[in-house]
Amino acid sequence: MIGIVLKRSALSLWENIFVVFLGNVLFSMAAVLAVFGAIWIGVRSVTLGVASLGVVAAFLAVIFAIYAGLLQDIVCRKEIGWGRFAALLGQVWLPATLWAFSSVGLISMLVLGAAVARTSGNVMGGATLLVAVWVLVVWVQVSLFFLPLISRNQGDISTTLRSCVLLALHNPGFSLVLLVVVLLLVPISLTGLPGPGGIMILVYHAAD
Repeated sequence: MIGIVLKRSALSLWENIFVVFLGNVLFSMAAVLAVFGAIWIGVRSVTLGVASLGVVAAFLAVIFAIYAGLLQDIVCRKEIGWGRFAALLGQVWLPATLWAFSSVGLISMLVLGAAVARTSGNVMGGATLLVAVWVLVVWVQVSLFFLPLISRNQGDISTTLRSCVLLALHNPGFSLVLLVVVLLLVPISLTGLPGPGGIMILVYHAAD
C-alpha cells in the first residue's frame, strides 16, 4: 500500500514540481523569519520569548494548513486565487492555532513528566516514561494528518480529529511506515524538494 501511495505522490509532485518548489521556498522564508523573530524577542525578554514560541507555532500551523489546502486544489486541478486563499484562511486559522497550542502544551508536559519519571528511578517511573513515549508517538501520528486534512473538512475540528484517529489507529502499521518515510524526507528536503509541499502531497494521497 505504501508503494502505491509513494508512486501517486511522486507523480503529483512531478506534475506540479515548480509550484511545489516555489511554495516550499516561500514557506521556508516565512518559517525562518518567524523563528528568528522569536529568538530576537527571547534575547530581550525570556518571558516574551517563551510566549512568542507559541505564537510562532500557531503562525506556522496556519500557513502550513493553507499551503496544504492550496496544494490539494492544485493536485485536483481546481482553480485557485486570492479568494480561495481568503476562504482557506477563514477555515483553518482557528483549528490550526488550537492544534499548535495543544501540541506545544502536550509536548511540554510529556517532556517534563518523562524527565521526572526518569529521575525517579523506580518501576512506576519507568512505566510512566513508557506511557509518555507512546502518547507522544500516537499524537505525532494523528498530527501527521491533521493540518493537511483540516481544509478538506472545511475547518471542522471534530470531523478532522475523527478522521485522523481512524487513519492513524485503523492501520497502525501503515501509519508508522508513513511516519518513518516522512522523517526520512525531512533531511532530504533541505535541497528544496520534496519539502513541506511534497510531504503534504504524500499525506494527502495516504489519506485517500
